[in-house]
Amino acid sequence: MNSFFLYQLFLFVFALHTTATIAPTSLFPGQSLSGNHTLLSAKAEFRLGFFSPQNTSTKKGYYIGIWFNKIQNQVLWVANRDNPISDPNTSQLAIAQDGNLVLLDQLQTTIWSSNITQNLRTNRSLIATLLDTGNLVLTDSSNSSDVVWQSFDYPADTLMAGEWFGVNPETGAGQSLTSWKNLQDPATGIYSFELYPPGAGSSGQYVLIWNQSKVYYYFENGFVSSIVDMPFNVNYSYEYNGHQFR
Repeated sequence: MNSFFLYQLFLFVFALHTTATIAPTSLFPGQSLSGNHTLLSAKAEFRLGFFSPQNTSTKKGYYIGIWFNKIQNQVLWVANRDNPISDPNTSQLAIAQDGNLVLLDQLQTTIWSSNITQNLRTNRSLIATLLDTGNLVLTDSSNSSDVVWQSFDYPADTLMAGEWFGVNPETGAGQSLTSWKNLQDPATGIYSFELYPPGAGSSGQYVLIWNQSKVYYYFENGFVSSIVDMPFNVNYSYEYNGHQFR
């Protein structure tokens, strides 16, 4: 009898543990993400959640980010890179009543928002889903192909496979890849890859810029042409759709 009871107890605890360790793929209205809870893409390729950079020597800040699930310490996208929170346990990532995906701190202050500017139907139900491409999408719950917002339109420092880059199709603004401030701080750094000159849109030229002021690489005809102390060309291939490449 005791053995049977212990066996049943083991199965119960195992079931609880298994359920607790399986992260969801999507975030629905009324749900929130806090602490060490995460979203996991369907094939477990990518994970989204709160993180703090490794080996930081200053006061810890926490961020919402996307990283490779099977590669440690490889963050690919950061939502609140210039506005860290102090405590992930009392903060939450959730879908607000207006449909935006928001990061709230312990005082319920909005730290970051998807900032959807288009008018949303009041009866529209949106969900946030982490895809196996590493893209975080906000879609209509009744139509997953109706993408209202996606992280791929707002790159941080990494261009992922399949991600278009150039001009944001929603806002028309030029996109940029911008380095971290340093290895321990994902805040906006001094190196960026973007269209130049600013505001040129798809008629601009892709360049690497230092400190938002000095161009040190031009990208032309599939080659990188150095103009400062780096006398070599790097061949690369890309696909162009008229206003973005990947």
